[in-house]
Amino acid sequence: MIAGGLIARHAAEMPERAAICFDGETISWRDLESLLLKLANWISSHAGASGPVAIHLPNSPALAAIFLAVIRMGREAQILDTQWPRTASEKLLADLKPALVLTSDREWVCHKNIVLKHDQLSFSGLSKRIDFTTAIRKWPEVDPEIDFYTGFTSGSTGLPKGYRRNHRSWVLSFFAAQSEFNLDENDVILAPGTLTHSLFLFALAYAMHIGATCVLSRTFRPDHIAEAARAHRATVLFSVPAQLTLLSKQAENCAPANCLRRIISSGSKWRGRDNRGLRKLFPEARFSEFYGASETSFISIAHEGDDSPPNSVGRAFEGVSINIRNQSGRLLPIGEPGRIFVASAMTFTGYATADGIIQRDENGAIASGDIGFLDAAGHLYLSGRENRMIVTSGKNLFPEEVERVLAMLECVEAVAVISTSDDKRGERVLGIIKLAPGSHISQSMLIAHARQHLPLFKIPRSYFIARDWPITRSEKTDFQKLAAMWRGGMLEPLK
Repeated sequence: MIAGGLIARHAAEMPERAAICFDGETISWRDLESLLLKLANWISSHAGASGPVAIHLPNSPALAAIFLAVIRMGREAQILDTQWPRTASEKLLADLKPALVLTSDREWVCHKNIVLKHDQLSFSGLSKRIDFTTAIRKWPEVDPEIDFYTGFTSGSTGLPKGYRRNHRSWVLSFFAAQSEFNLDENDVILAPGTLTHSLFLFALAYAMHIGATCVLSRTFRPDHIAEAARAHRATVLFSVPAQLTLLSKQAENCAPANCLRRIISSGSKWRGRDNRGLRKLFPEARFSEFYGASETSFISIAHEGDDSPPNSVGRAFEGVSINIRNQSGRLLPIGEPGRIFVASAMTFTGYATADGIIQRDENGAIASGDIGFLDAAGHLYLSGRENRMIVTSGKNLFPEEVERVLAMLECVEAVAVISTSDDKRGERVLGIIKLAPGSHISQSMLIAHARQHLPLFKIPRSYFIARDWPITRSEKTDFQKLAAMWRGGMLEPLK
């Protein structure tokens, strides 16, 4: 079984039912299968019989359809972000060596490419582009162990890092999702994020696997999400915490979507399970959040109402083994924080670009890049990202812990903790906040709040206000850009 391999079955069993809805344009399972068969022949006529296909298109129906066609052909889909600087994309393409580049950038001339115009990015526009293409008669047999997808980490800090996944790892991830979420062909999955983000691409592929309708959108508009949920009778929302925060603010302006029964969140720990705005918007929805990464897939899961402590990211998914080790590789006891290592059959096959290094323990488990610990019941707790750790006054500090404390304040809409060099402490901790509209707070009030929860060495003594909060394409805080804004004197000191 391969990712996307059940679309033909769904087309035969429920041909008229909606497969994908993308900003108001809907394509049925029958028409989707027909389009993919034609796309396969069209791509082969330009790319030859083998080789990867790079997709450099804005978030659109064409991106979704071409991705599904490419992976069904047994080729690797390399999905590049159109928001990257052209120099970054050019460098990646030189390393990846695709057989063909499908792009909307007319100025690219140094690769074998096909340029799609703006009016060819819809399902109907793409169909017209390949109107005279003969469809292949049947799909080839594809080895589930081959790589089908190259995705990329956020490009906010240098060149994006490519990672490869094979069909088997994602199909096993579908099974893991089914075990936890129990969705089927009667569900409608709302995934309002860019398909360059692995969470939303997974949501599309998962929907195609189980036969559920997938509702996508070119851009995330919080004021449109509840409306889309009601219009399509969506039952499931895949989202990231930044989106949920924005959605919660729309509650006063939107009618509730009672059809939604599950919210699935990932990307970072979200502390708003009991958010009143979100409850008002989706009163029947049960909240689930999972911890994972593009390289590892699912790691741990916590459902609303289960026995997971609120500060944890839940228990391991079935078939996933988690262990905690120190910097020298020694296994650590329960409760002691260290590097998180993950072993499962759902992990990636390797990095596609030379700058990626896989860190493993002696048993082959992969380092997640996070620091955390396990409790006696097997619940996992995150301390922070290994590469964000700050050493101040000879002690280790994880910015995420401080950020979680400061984010408790209702007046704080967003928060980041960074550091600068300090002759006395080694590194000095700084707090950057974005205030909620109409809110006010003083530096002394922030420090007083933090002292109730943190030891003194973890508490920033200096705070700054960022009016415009930079985020990455994956809708996470862009810490590198915030640090650059601070160094450039672009932030307002809080008194």
